[in-house]
Amino acid sequence: MIIGQNNSLKGDEESPNQLGKNTGWLSTNMAQLMVFLNGLILTITAFAILNVFINEIVREELLETTESVQESIFDEYRKSEKILAALSVLLGQTTSFENDYIQDYINKEVSASAFFDSVFVINDENNPVKENISKLYQSDRSLFDDGRIIDFLQKQDYESQFLNEGRVVLYFAFNDNKQSIESIPVAMVQRQISPNRDPFLVVGVIKYDNFVRDQLLSNESLVETIKVTDTDSGEPLFLYQKNLQEGADQFSKYLDVANQKVANKIISIEVGLAIGSRESFLQKIPLLMLVFGVTLTLIGTLYVRNNQMQSKKLAHMNKELAHKNFELNQEINERERLNKVIQKSAREHQSIINSVNDIIFELNQEGKIIFLNDAWLDVTGFELDRSISRNIFDLIYVQDQEELQKSFQDLLNGKIQSYRMFTRLRSSDGKFRAVELSLSMVRKTEESTIHIVGTMTDVEERRRAEMALSEAEKKYRTIVENAAGGIYQVTPEGQFLSANPALARILGYDSIEEILRDVHDASMQVYVDREKRKKVLKNIASLNVPKFHEVLVKKKDGTEFWVNEHIRPVFDEEQNLLYYEGSIEDVDQRKKAELALKSAMTESDLANRSKSEFLANMSHELRTPLNAIIGFSDIIRTEAFGKIVQPEYTDYATNIYESGNHLLRVINEILDVSRIEAGERTLNESVVNIMDSVKSCLSLMEGKIKSSQIRIENRVSDDSLGLIGENQAIKQMLINLLSNAIKFSPENSYVMIDAETDSENKLRLSITDTGIGMSDEELEKALSPFGQIDTEHSRSKSGTGLGLTLVKSLIELHGGDLDIVSQKGIGTTATLIFPAKRVTNKKAGSKIDTGVQSEEVENT
Repeated sequence: MIIGQNNSLKGDEESPNQLGKNTGWLSTNMAQLMVFLNGLILTITAFAILNVFINEIVREELLETTESVQESIFDEYRKSEKILAALSVLLGQTTSFENDYIQDYINKEVSASAFFDSVFVINDENNPVKENISKLYQSDRSLFDDGRIIDFLQKQDYESQFLNEGRVVLYFAFNDNKQSIESIPVAMVQRQISPNRDPFLVVGVIKYDNFVRDQLLSNESLVETIKVTDTDSGEPLFLYQKNLQEGADQFSKYLDVANQKVANKIISIEVGLAIGSRESFLQKIPLLMLVFGVTLTLIGTLYVRNNQMQSKKLAHMNKELAHKNFELNQEINERERLNKVIQKSAREHQSIINSVNDIIFELNQEGKIIFLNDAWLDVTGFELDRSISRNIFDLIYVQDQEELQKSFQDLLNGKIQSYRMFTRLRSSDGKFRAVELSLSMVRKTEESTIHIVGTMTDVEERRRAEMALSEAEKKYRTIVENAAGGIYQVTPEGQFLSANPALARILGYDSIEEILRDVHDASMQVYVDREKRKKVLKNIASLNVPKFHEVLVKKKDGTEFWVNEHIRPVFDEEQNLLYYEGSIEDVDQRKKAELALKSAMTESDLANRSKSEFLANMSHELRTPLNAIIGFSDIIRTEAFGKIVQPEYTDYATNIYESGNHLLRVINEILDVSRIEAGERTLNESVVNIMDSVKSCLSLMEGKIKSSQIRIENRVSDDSLGLIGENQAIKQMLINLLSNAIKFSPENSYVMIDAETDSENKLRLSITDTGIGMSDEELEKALSPFGQIDTEHSRSKSGTGLGLTLVKSLIELHGGDLDIVSQKGIGTTATLIFPAKRVTNKKAGSKIDTGVQSEEVENT
């Protein structure tokens, strides 16, 4: 780290690279670990290779030595075998075994003494008894007893061993003590067949000492053990250990085993060698190499560690220096920042103080002003510079100066903690403004000078507002107290919070205090239906909506009467229900009048229905005699039974016929209206073709049209335009409207028939005339039952006044409406409006079965 650089880092923080290197022990000591592991791996590898190489060298040298010892012993065996064979041949050529020449040969020429401890001859191989055994030779240092040898030789089965002549057989005899070399005899037997005598056996007794002596002497420093074993029986034949006192079971550090056949036996010779100083030194070389490598590795690791420790110390020192440098820079920056903060805070505090509407001031011990905020200029109109250093008492209303000076001294002396008063402050215009002056804080400066801080609140506007509020409260209280209706506030539990005198008067109480005192549960004590009242309050509280309703209440004396009540819930900011407020108005008289009117309307409806039923019954009764009158007058008028002599009778009959038909039409219209009003008229519906219906009506009224000299224009030409309805009723409506158009139109007038569907797919079938027209009053009269318009043009026209009433009833029966637009002196347009659900573009076809069959309406 370079001192002076990276000053933005704190002393207890590290750079991103340092943080990355110090994330754990492994990353910190990676170099040491790598040096140690690499040195250890190289050392172990060198140790393993060198150990294998040197062990192989030592093993080859020891193997060569053991093989030499083993081969030497086997050579001795083979030499003994040859010597015994030569001796048996020599004995076979002699006539006597006692010959001195043979003894001398054994001792000197053959050198049997170098190998054999004793030599015996068995004359009869089939009967090796003691008398047949002759001893030819015995060494001076023989350790074997002849008797024991002879016993041993007698026990052998020679016949089974000799398969061929001249074969040498090897026998082993053991003593009880197997630890001594001399105690283990070995017998070599040679069978000899001679022409001079019977076959005989030559037995040579050998000591193992003869075999191993030279090998032990030549390799005395290396040979530790020699063990000879008969591989057929598995029994040990000879065991030699260099240090018998250390235990017979201790073996050498290097062993080698060799097997060879000697005579008729396979002999196993195991030779153990001790590790010599040279070999031992060679074997220690890898270990020394390992120790040396580990030492070098540790030295290298410690060297790297020391370098790292030095680097860390140096880095730590650099870090400390950087930390100190950083702290110094931080301190400088912090001072600059604090200076800026103080300046900013001073500006903010000054801005805050200047934004306050109240005057904030600071006084010294003499009462002189040493600080003012901008509110001073707004309230008094004096400039701040002109007001600083002025005495505050000079600016206060004269009558309040003495009290303020006394309280100011008490505040300086610590007798009081704060002081507040209402006074008046002089302004630049010479007037005094009402202010609330407060002295509430005393502080000491650094020079221990006492300063007093205070505020002045301009209460001039508040004083005026309070006065205005007082006047408003007085006015509204007067309005509430003098209101004709009762005004109240009631808790959810039914306790009145406030009430006006009208409420007490309406409910029969003597005063407001009485109703507030005596009514504890308005739902039970004021309202007749308590449960219904609770439901109303719960409903408007849950929905938070006001309610206007008429309700039955009771007075203090229990008198029940009707009032019109307006009530609404009042909640706080947390939507908690506070109370209900409302007003009531005594509507008992009006309510009773409405109930009486409703009862009268019900009776009127019953009377009207009775009238309709009476008219319907009378119409049926009147039609029966009219049919006879019309029929007989028609017979007379047409002279069906012969010519009438007196022409006056024909005129009388014609008058009777026309009058009867007119009366029949009147009766039919009355009957239709009565049936509709009684709800007994039903429609026999089918798909009606409008064009065909209009043509049919014009054909029926052709004579009347010609006699009136009226021009008819039929604009209904769409053959596919139709609707679902009763064909007879539709024709009846068209005929009535056409009759009115012709009736109230002068000669040479114009009547138009049109049909169309509007934007809502409603069918509008209209008849427009250029007749006399009607005013609004006349139109209302024409639509009323039996209503007739009395005009000069219509006086001569007879009618019942039921035509438009019948049309309106029939169109409403179809779910439609009758629309009449008329203007006096211009004409009238009557429109039948059928609903869209009845309009269809299909041509008139089969009748629609509605399940109800209505009576056929007679053609007018």
